[in-house]
Amino acid sequence: MANHNPLTSFSRNIGLLIFSLFIVTGLAAGASVGFDQPGITVMPGEVTTVNLTLDAAPDGFSGYRILISVEDPSIGEVSAVTLPGWAGLPEITGVPGPEVGIAAIDLLS
Repeated sequence: MANHNPLTSFSRNIGLLIFSLFIVTGLAAGASVGFDQPGITVMPGEVTTVNLTLDAAPDGFSGYRILISVEDPSIGEVSAVTLPGWAGLPEITGVPGPEVGIAAIDLLS
């Protein structure tokens, strides 16, 4: 990526952006999934971790399929994905890149 203004909402020329997926409970109607640091600013070459979390799953959880997209690929990309230990049969596509698919199931429940 070329060097651009580093003070954009999602800094340009990110060296590494790691998404850690920590979902402890299951998906249910009305549940909210979100990033713990929306609108982050990262200087070129810096490394940052952004967690994607599920707020609640009162009816349980059996698996998930998530698509994460970087709105402007010229300013950054997803470089790595880390899944929780319980995530069975994981499928991660598009890494590194601006659009990443993540899927897994809970084999223990």
